[in-house]
Amino acid sequence: MGRKNRKHVRSEANQSSKLFRKAVDHLLNICEVSSVANESKLWEDHLEIHRTVAEIRSMETGFAASNREQNFPAFIAWMRGQGINLDKVTVGQFETGGWGVKAAHPIKESELWLSVPRKVMLTEDTAMSSEIGDFLARDSVTRIMPNVAMALHLLDQRLDQKSFWKPYLDVLPSEYDTVLYFSPEEFQHLKGSVCFKESLKQFRVISRQYARFWTVLNGKDDLKTLRLKKGFTFDNYR
Repeated sequence: MGRKNRKHVRSEANQSSKLFRKAVDHLLNICEVSSVANESKLWEDHLEIHRTVAEIRSMETGFAASNREQNFPAFIAWMRGQGINLDKVTVGQFETGGWGVKAAHPIKESELWLSVPRKVMLTEDTAMSSEIGDFLARDSVTRIMPNVAMALHLLDQRLDQKSFWKPYLDVLPSEYDTVLYFSPEEFQHLKGSVCFKESLKQFRVISRQYARFWTVLNGKDDLKTLRLKKGFTFDNYR
């Protein structure tokens, strides 16, 4: 009986894996259609892209939402420990705009109020020297798009519980007020504005990048042990 149950579980897992790959393949195919100049066609494609992304997200598990406020003391202590002088500013929450830096006293014009040493920065150099450096150096997209390479570097570090930057990564928002989080109903409020088409294109571009990188990461044996492969989801990437 136990052997039959294990076979049944494996069968369900294989079926789920096939459905997931089919959804990713479909997303990649929709996003790669070149004829997107017409606004009505762009909107029609977006609805299908959004539906497919929703289907994919329902089968994935992203980062659990953390208590940012609770993590700020550790972040501030980490900054001080790295030699960042915070005497002239404080970190606090604004009524609008969320968390940010506030002046601790009036700051004069041209006065240096904050200095961040390069050693604590996430940079292209730290990306190339990380676990995914070889992958970033070989990939045809990340070689010419450093912003995408940095997005993957940031995600990879968030997946590393021993990351040097963990105190900083722990205070990052779990979501943002960008079109990547808009529902189709919210997108409709942009109709008639100059940013409607660009917003649809932005969602399409990130969806295409997600589908492409998922396919690449899951298609090569030499990448199967990477943290990035194990934690690469749409919600984690966007």
